Amino acid sequence: MTSVPPATGPSIAVIIPTRDRRVMLRELLLSLAAQRYPRDRYEVIVVDNRSSDGTDGMVEEVARTTGLRVRRVLGEDRGPAPARNLGATLADAEILAFTDSDCVASSTWLEAGAKAFEDRAVGLVCGPILVPGNLEDPFLDLPVRTRFLLIDAENPFYPTANVLYRRAVFFDAGGFPAPDRHELMGQLQGGDDVELAWAVKRAGWKSSFAPGVVVHHAVHALTWPQWFRYTLLFSTLPLTLKRVPEIRKMLPLRMLLPYHGAHLFKVGLVGLALTILSPVALLLWGPFLLYWLRLCRRDLGRPRRWPALALLVAAWSANHLFLTAILVRSSARHRSLVL
Repeated sequence: MTSVPPATGPSIAVIIPTRDRRVMLRELLLSLAAQRYPRDRYEVIVVDNRSSDGTDGMVEEVARTTGLRVRRVLGEDRGPAPARNLGATLADAEILAFTDSDCVASSTWLEAGAKAFEDRAVGLVCGPILVPGNLEDPFLDLPVRTRFLLIDAENPFYPTANVLYRRAVFFDAGGFPAPDRHELMGQLQGGDDVELAWAVKRAGWKSSFAPGVVVHHAVHALTWPQWFRYTLLFSTLPLTLKRVPEIRKMLPLRMLLPYHGAHLFKVGLVGLALTILSPVALLLWGPFLLYWLRLCRRDLGRPRRWPALALLVAAWSANHLFLTAILVRSSARHRSLVL
C-alpha cells in the first residue's frame, strides 16, 4: 500500500475584520471552507469589532458544520486597520492573507497566493477584485448609486480586500499604520493599506499580481447622500500621495485623478471659467462629452434609454464637482496637489 505524502505549502492565516455583517461574512467563510488549499495549512481569524447581529453564533455554526479552522476574537472597534493588526499578532502562520467581510474568495485564492510566494523575493501578493455575476461593464450595468471594487491589474493602492503578506515582512514594516484619519461626515477615512504596501516595496521586496488570487466584492446599494459621502474617501488622497509619491506615476500630469472621466470634467470646468474671455472656451467640454458618448454607445440607439443616460451623466457630473471641491480643499491643506 502506497503512503500518501503529507500536504505541503506555507501555513496561511486569513484575517478578516468585521462588524455587523453576519450574512455577508457567512458567505465569505463558506468560500474559505471550499478552498483547494490543504485544510490543515490555513486558519481563519475573524476580528469582530463589537457586532450585535449574531456574528458570534454564525461563526461557531460555520466552524461546526464545515470543519473550517476559524476563530473569532473581539476587536476594539477602532476601525479595520487596528483589527487587522490584532489578527496578525494572534496568527501563527508564514503568510498573512487579508480580505474584507463583504467579499467572497475564489476556490483558488489561497492556492494561487501560496504559489506566488515561491519566488523568495516576493513580499506581497495581490490579485483581481471582481463583482458578482457576469456583467459586461458594472459601471453601466449597475445602478449609479452603488459601491464596489473592481480591479483587474496590479493597483498601486493595494486594497486590503485582497492582499497577502509574508508574516516577517509584515511585521518588519510595522504592520498597518495607526489610523490618524477621523470620520468625516460618517465616512471612515483610510490609507493605511497603501502605506504598508509601499513600505514593504521600499524595503526591497517585490509585489506580485497573481490572476488566480481572485475575490469577488459585494455591490452595496447606496442612497444619494451615502453615494456623495462615499466620495469623501478621496479627501485623504493628497496626504496619501504626499507620503507615497510613487503613486503619482499613475496620474495624468502627476496630479489629475482619472476617475470615471473626472480629469476631463475638470478640463470642462476650465473652459467654463474661460468663457469670460470667449464663449469658444465651452468647446473644452468636448472631451468629457465624447468620453460619455463612447461609454454609452451601445445604448445610444435605444431612445428609451436616453433619459436614464442623461441622468447618469448628470449624476456623475455632480459627483465630479463635489470631488473637485474636496480635492482642492485637501490639496491646499496638505500642500500636495491632486485634482
